[in-house]
Amino acid sequence: MAIKKLEANSKYAKFDVDGDGVVSDAEMAQAEKLIQIDNEDEKQDAQRRMTWVAVISMALFPLLMIVVPESRLATIGAVADTFYIGLAGVVAAFFATQAYMSKS
Repeated sequence: MAIKKLEANSKYAKFDVDGDGVVSDAEMAQAEKLIQIDNEDEKQDAQRRMTWVAVISMALFPLLMIVVPESRLATIGAVADTFYIGLAGVVAAFFATQAYMSKS
């Protein structure tokens, strides 16, 4: 089997740890682990941002009710229950997964 050398300015050159111009299977496996760790970090950051948006939305929603006319408060009240339950579910799921992951 012929050894395949990297082209100049290859996007895979960053995976060549030993600098010999060849990305071995071991170097590729290590690179895949690093990519997986980066993806996991991005996923956790996205979940954290979603939780913050949910908490901030729950805090700002009552303030926005000040500008709503009284005739529409009954209709919005029915929607507000579902809104709060949904957002509280997002926050609860985030904290539950964090607590579960910290135990293992």
